[in-house]
Amino acid sequence: SLIVRICDGDIEDVYLASIAELDAYCDRLALIQRYMPEASSESLTVARRLAVKAVLRIRHFLITLIQTLTKPHTNIQIIQQTVLRKYAPFFAFVRKYASPDSPAYALGNVSGAVAASASVSGGGSGDG
Repeated sequence: SLIVRICDGDIEDVYLASIAELDAYCDRLALIQRYMPEASSESLTVARRLAVKAVLRIRHFLITLIQTLTKPHTNIQIIQQTVLRKYAPFFAFVRKYASPDSPAYALGNVSGAVAASASVSGGGSGDG
């Protein structure tokens, strides 16, 4: 189930799909809540708690990933072009669901730097 994948799954490619599914589910519940608040409030609360759990797991994963940039002899541009860009949806998810005063929220701001490096290096335009 989605809950098991978010709480216990490995944070890899499958996790990207899981957070996309959770994000879409939260968006649908938020839309339903506009028209039927009593019917969806509990489900939306549970879904948002699951999103917070995902943010905490993603935050730990991304910090570990970013720490590799501090190792000697690390080619930062290659890491940006391959690893960080691959996980750009994680940065966006953290930015959307983390509280603005949490450390995880600041981590979500890194997504702008990852996108900027993609456009500067020419790797993200596709018209190469």
